[in-house]
Amino acid sequence: MKRSVILSIILAATPAPMVAQVPVEPPQTACCQRVEIIANRSSGFGMVPEYMSVWVEPSSRHWAFDPAFVGEAREAFGVWSDAGVPVIFDFTSDSTRAMIRIFWRNRFTEPVTGRSTWWTADGRLGRVDMEIALAAHPGVDAPVVRAVIMHEIGHLLGFSHSREPDSIMSYYVSRAELSERDVARMRKRFALQTRP
Repeated sequence: MKRSVILSIILAATPAPMVAQVPVEPPQTACCQRVEIIANRSSGFGMVPEYMSVWVEPSSRHWAFDPAFVGEAREAFGVWSDAGVPVIFDFTSDSTRAMIRIFWRNRFTEPVTGRSTWWTADGRLGRVDMEIALAAHPGVDAPVVRAVIMHEIGHLLGFSHSREPDSIMSYYVSRAELSERDVARMRKRFALQTRP
């Protein structure tokens, strides 16, 4: 069955104010664009920054929120780091200074558990807002949250969906760990990226 992919690019002409702990666009100029990846495709960025600050929403009033989800979000970045991704993920308590922000949502209009919104300037990554739908389907628990965030991080690192059921980049993520092929792809991608 073929899936349709929705990728919308919006050029913003007017600046929007920065507000802490809510997903608001950073100030925009004519050179900036907002890229919303609804169908969770690869970021498409050729070069991944070597340092990314990360903020995880510390609490939520959504009924399905569990404080353990914050630790699972942090652990998702740790799994990629432990596998050898040459990126430093540094956690911050200030959402306005973070490059990556993770927000907890109830559900989306699309039948997905995670989605990311990207802001770029001159082809470089500016900010990423990852949103996790806690009531997307029954059974969203800590391991599911970790798996979905690992999947979204995979897109951030430049990986598209995989047809392999054991891959973290599978359309339907079934486990919160990287497969041997995921690690091999990651090592190949970053080995190629660092060549002159």
